[in-house]
Parts: sequence; C-alpha cells; structure tokens
Amino acid sequence: MTESELRKTVVSIVTKWVGGKQGSAIHKEIMKIWNDYAKTHGLPQAYISYPWCAETASAALIKAGIGSYVPLSLSCGSLISQAKAKGWWIENDAHKPKIADQVIYGWTAPKTGDAPGSQYHDHVGTVVSVGKDTFSVVEGNAGDLPQVKKLTRGIDFRYISGFICPDYKSIAKKLTPTKPAGEKKEDPKTDAKKLTLDQLAQAVINGDYGTGAARKSKLTSMYKKSEISYRYDQIQARVNEMLDKQKYKRSYEVTAKAGLNIRTAPQSGSILGAMPYRAKCTCDGQIKKVGGVVWLHVTYGKIAGWSSGDYLK
Repeated sequence: MTESELRKTVVSIVTKWVGGKQGSAIHKEIMKIWNDYAKTHGLPQAYISYPWCAETASAALIKAGIGSYVPLSLSCGSLISQAKAKGWWIENDAHKPKIADQVIYGWTAPKTGDAPGSQYHDHVGTVVSVGKDTFSVVEGNAGDLPQVKKLTRGIDFRYISGFICPDYKSIAKKLTPTKPAGEKKEDPKTDAKKLTLDQLAQAVINGDYGTGAARKSKLTSMYKKSEISYRYDQIQARVNEMLDKQKYKRSYEVTAKAGLNIRTAPQSGSILGAMPYRAKCTCDGQIKKVGGVVWLHVTYGKIAGWSSGDYLK
C-alpha cells in the first residue's frame, strides 16, 4: 500500500459517515469500532451521550487498520500529547494540511496573560480535501444537533489550534509485505535476539519462559549465550513497569471534597481544569512518582492531564 492509498482509505471511511446523527446507526457503528478496539487495548469505553468528535476521528483510523501506529483517544488533549511525542503535532493555524491529517480546534482562545499553549482544545476533525485557500474536514459530534458533518475551513482559520500529521509514508511501508510471495513468515521466537525489550517482557508476563527461579535461570543463560540482548534485571524491571501500568489502568473517583486539579505535568505543571468531588475519570496506565506521590495521567471529559493519586480511588 502506498502513502496516497492509505490516506484515501481513511478519507473514504470517514466520508461515508457524513450525515450520521447522535444515536443513529452510524454513530453506533463508530462507537462499536472504538469500543471493540478499546476493550482489547485497555482504553476507556465510549458511551452514546459522550462527546464523540475524537471518537469519530480515531474510529476511522482503527477501521483503516492503523490503530496501533497513530494517536487514538476520546480526548483532544490526549491526541495532541501523543502526536507531540511522535513529532507529528504542528501548532500553526496557517499550516496547509494533507488529506487524512487531523485538525484540532480551540473555540476558547487564551486570555491576555495566560501561559503559552493554554488554549482549550475541544474539537477535532479529519481533513478530506485541500484547496488553495481552504480545506474540507469531516467532524463527528458537530453542530447544535450533533452529527457527522463535512465542513469547509479557511487556511489560517482563527480557531485552529494545530494539526496532527501522521507519517503515513512510514505507516504504509509497515503495512506492505517486504518478503517475496510464498516465503515463510519469520517467527520472532525462532531468533530471540531480535525481540525488543517490550516483547521479551510481554513474553515473560505471558509465561513463555516459565516462572520463578527457572525463568531467571533460563533468561540468564540465554543472555550469556547471546541469544537475547537484555539482562534478566533489565527484563524484570520492564515487566514490573508494564504490570504497574496495567494496575493503574482503570476508572477512579475524586475523593477530595474541594475537587482535584488536572495539570500539564505532575506537581508543578499548569492547571488544565478541575474535577469536582466524586467525579469519575479514567487513567490510561501512565504514572509518575514525584516526591513519594504517585501521579496518574487521567482523562475527564475532554481534559487529559496529570492528577495526584492521593485523591483518587
């Protein structure tokens, strides 16, 4: 598959949903695509009344078969964070996108004196065509009667926060078989040295190398023979990190009666918003320990950021 073919596939999927209203068969299809994927990847579930613009954009990518390569979320803020981590975020409203890129809007502009980047990111759409001075975008949960709409935006539209521009060229290469037809697909377990640290750690969690002292002995022996590239202590440390992530990936309730802030970074980050007492939020499994406090990366409504685990249960 070429980059152009992949971009057109994404556009074709999201364009077919245009006209689907909230609660319609199309909306339920979008929600099912997201929830089926989320269930197997430890992501939050979507609900019929939940804002669904990010859900629509993400579902199109999942249906195109590239969910494991691109930012996915029910939150615009989380989509931006993931895109920044990959170097795919362009914070320039005058940028001219390509089809299948995503545009993020912030309807509420920063006030004078606000910190840079404090604009509230609250809507996303998928670019489906690009002209000289305008582009067309398909947006879920759009309008007063929420539905999937195709809209035209001007380049440099004042409410654009930026663009998520995935490296479709590299993704397309990953989807294209490089081995000659008929050649047997290599099983990475036949050459353990080719396994990444994450793959080895997951194999340990799956029980592929046994348990306890027997597992330690086997992996230590494999390292000494250069059959794997990582020491036992490195593998075990990554196992613990992955299990910790699974441990914290769940829903939480705010226990602080005064409410709880969501920050851009643990402890010292600027405030993105606040959750009231007994509000529900979800953690994607990311944690950071600062000064003896476990900070969780949570999503509450359209806000995604860091909150103290001391006030979440």
